[in-house]
Amino acid sequence: MMCLERSWSISVTGPKLLLLITIQRTVPARLPGRKAPYTVTYDVTDQNGNAAIQVTRTVNVVDTTKPVITLLGDATVTVEVGSGYSDAGATASDNFYGDISASIIVVNPVDADVVGPYTVTYDVTDQNGNAAIQVTRTVNVVDTTKPVITLDEYLPDPTVNNTPTYSGSVADASNIVIIQFRVNSGTWTDATFTVSINPTYTFTTSILTDGLNTIEVQAQDQSGNWSDLGTDSVTVDANAPTGSLIINSGAASTTNANVTLNLSAIDIAGITGYRVANGADASGAAIVPVTTGTTNLILDVPWTLSPGIGGRTVAVQYCDVVGDWSINYTYYINLNKPSSADGDIISVSGITEDSASAITVSGLTEQSGIIQVLAFTGHNPFIPISGGSAIIAGLAILMISIRRRRSKNRGDDSVQNNTIMK
Repeated sequence: MMCLERSWSISVTGPKLLLLITIQRTVPARLPGRKAPYTVTYDVTDQNGNAAIQVTRTVNVVDTTKPVITLLGDATVTVEVGSGYSDAGATASDNFYGDISASIIVVNPVDADVVGPYTVTYDVTDQNGNAAIQVTRTVNVVDTTKPVITLDEYLPDPTVNNTPTYSGSVADASNIVIIQFRVNSGTWTDATFTVSINPTYTFTTSILTDGLNTIEVQAQDQSGNWSDLGTDSVTVDANAPTGSLIINSGAASTTNANVTLNLSAIDIAGITGYRVANGADASGAAIVPVTTGTTNLILDVPWTLSPGIGGRTVAVQYCDVVGDWSINYTYYINLNKPSSADGDIISVSGITEDSASAITVSGLTEQSGIIQVLAFTGHNPFIPISGGSAIIAGLAILMISIRRRRSKNRGDDSVQNNTIMK
């Protein structure tokens, strides 16, 4: 214990000055909890036994010094909302009691999940009632983090729906106040949502055009932070393919039942297959697949016309990636002679240098539907050939004209001309 040491001098006088008495009294300087003052007494007796009147001194030991609070860390702190806050604390020292940090009263109102400024206060009082000057720390909870927006992928893709409804969500530590969408870099439009932390949202687009469409979304929080863009791409195919069909590069007739179909089709989302049939409707025909994603189909396909002679119709339909079938595209072509498999080979023999030659045309008698056979030498009228032979004078060039009936209707005939040079 520390003591207060003081020396006092006392003068004693009498008829005979025998001595000068000096009394030293030690008084404790620190007596925790003592309220009363201290009294120092002075007594003396001379050699004759005469006692002096006692003299006293009152000593008041007091503590009026305030403790001192020292902050640990910075007086102003900035933290990101949602990241939490741990206070660095403070220390306190007292001139009499020493380290009284454990007695500090801290008032910490910081809510790290709510943006705003906060004040943390630190107070302490020593055992003698001396209050320290209050120390404060300012804590600024701020929001500088972008929201994170998610746009759910639209399925199926491609789709026949040209006004798709989208949904998504936003993650952020503070309230989201704006969510918008746009189509193909157009005008931003508000989505449907409730202002809150981590909201969900929905929206339905305007009518999308056939083809690839890009949907973008963005969000803003209450601190003014905009998210990066969320995107999705969807291919809309609300219309069936369009196309065409021609035969043998657009021929009006053919003498061979084996032909080439020239197919052509366009679809913004892609052609996946086609089907072909003799007649005006291909809907019941087998599907022929093509490479998926082909948006502009150009294809030559071998095909055999239906047997017989006369006009023939072929139909084709095209299918796109969403399963839509086109209308029937048809082509009409005249088949003017039967296929070689039916014996449609005309040969002429008997041509000589004579002015009159006996010629024989073979193969005619095997054909059905022949109604007239004529021969022409170039300067004589057509000469009928009956029984497959005829004598023709002045033969220099020979044309055989065979007239067939294509159908039961009279006049619905076809003409096949074979020219033979001598």
